[in-house]
Amino acid sequence: MSENSSKAYLNYQRGRQKLYPGCCAALFSNTEERIEEAINCFKEAGDLYILDKNYAEAAKCYNECALIKQSNKENPCEYYEQALSCYKKIKDYQNWNDTLIKLIDNNLTFASFNYSGKYCMQKGELIFRKK
Repeated sequence: MSENSSKAYLNYQRGRQKLYPGCCAALFSNTEERIEEAINCFKEAGDLYILDKNYAEAAKCYNECALIKQSNKENPCEYYEQALSCYKKIKDYQNWNDTLIKLIDNNLTFASFNYSGKYCMQKGELIFRKK
C-alpha cells in the first residue's frame, strides 16, 4: 500500500468515526461540525485515492460525501459528479449508471434543470455507443 493510500484509508476511517461517534462523543460535540469534518475527511480520502489511481475507492469516498450531504438536505451533486468520473475511468458502467440517476434526480430537486439535461444526454450517448 502506498503512502497516499495509507493516508486515504486513515482519512476514511477518521470520517467514519466523525460520522458515527461513541455515545459520549456524540453528547459533547456539535453535530454540524462533526458532519462537516466527516465530509472533509471523505473528500480528502477520495482525492488521495485519485492520486494513487485507485478510482474505485475514490468513488466510494465521494459517494459517502454525497449521501451525507443528501441526508442533510444539501446539494450533493458535486460529489456525485466526482464519483461519476471515477466510475467512468474504471469502466464500471453499472455504478456509473446508478450514480448518474442519483445525480439527475438531485439536480431536478435543486432546480438545476440544465445540468439534468446534460447528464441525460451523457446517458443516451453511452447507451447508443453500446449498441
